[in-house]
Amino acid sequence: RELRGGGEVEEIMKVREEEMKGRIAILEVEVKEQRRVRDIAEEEKRLAERNERKAEDERHRAENDRVETAREGEKWKLKAEEGEKREEVLRVEIKAMKRGIEDYKVMEGEVERLKDVIKKLEIDKENAVKSLRSEVDAVREKAGRRMSQLKSAFEEAARRGAKDKKK
Repeated sequence: RELRGGGEVEEIMKVREEEMKGRIAILEVEVKEQRRVRDIAEEEKRLAERNERKAEDERHRAENDRVETAREGEKWKLKAEEGEKREEVLRVEIKAMKRGIEDYKVMEGEVERLKDVIKKLEIDKENAVKSLRSEVDAVREKAGRRMSQLKSAFEEAARRGAKDKKK
């Protein structure tokens, strides 16, 4: 019965190990997905920067045209303001994308930290199994000593009983 109890502990530990492996697999899939999303965000960032440069160029062209065509200055001024508005919108979008990329990097760090925690849990599991085995051995030894004491006590009682019957 005691041997079976040790097997149950090992079985429980195997189940927990399988659960941890499943969690690791899930985390690895999440990391791949996060990398894919990060790559998409970086591509969007590059596009936004290119658009920002285009907007900047457009704004410069608009400013140059305004100087060259003083007669149509008001019309070009409006175009420049639109370009500046678009530029501001693009800047806000770029900032948001940069924050998103930073968030993905933080998430990757968290996944790495979780992998370390899982490794530590596996080590703790191994130590717990060793400890439980030691405790089982100690209980067996103590039970053996107790059985010897009880056997001696029964033998002593039997001897006394035999002596009492003779009297």
